[in-house]
Amino acid sequence: MADHSELRSALGFFPSGIAALCATVDVKPVGLVATSFSVGVSYDPPLVLFSIQNSSRTWPCLRTAERLGVSILGEGQDHVCRQLASRTRYRFAGLETIRTEHNSLLLHGSALWLDCEIRHRYQRGITVSSCWK
Repeated sequence: MADHSELRSALGFFPSGIAALCATVDVKPVGLVATSFSVGVSYDPPLVLFSIQNSSRTWPCLRTAERLGVSILGEGQDHVCRQLASRTRYRFAGLETIRTEHNSLLLHGSALWLDCEIRHRYQRGITVSSCWK
């Protein structure tokens, strides 16, 4: 059985969408990236689901938001992904954002925007309903 780093490296070849999850919390932008993102369009309302690593230092703050902006990053936005995943620099430096009336943050230039209401939080995940933008 491969160790954790080998498995992570191997799965790096599996193409998946990258979702930036962002909101304004206490008047400042907060965001992170997630590759464990799924959409259930057959649900009513449609649901998006994602998982965040338990060791995340950003999630405890972001999870207090009532709504999240989900920006699906497109081709050529790999620098945005790395910046939002950074632990050492200001994640929103130079990024153009759009703040919704519900304090969700959306990233300009993304392939898709969703303004999502948080419906359920679980120890091992979260379920949110989405509104298409």
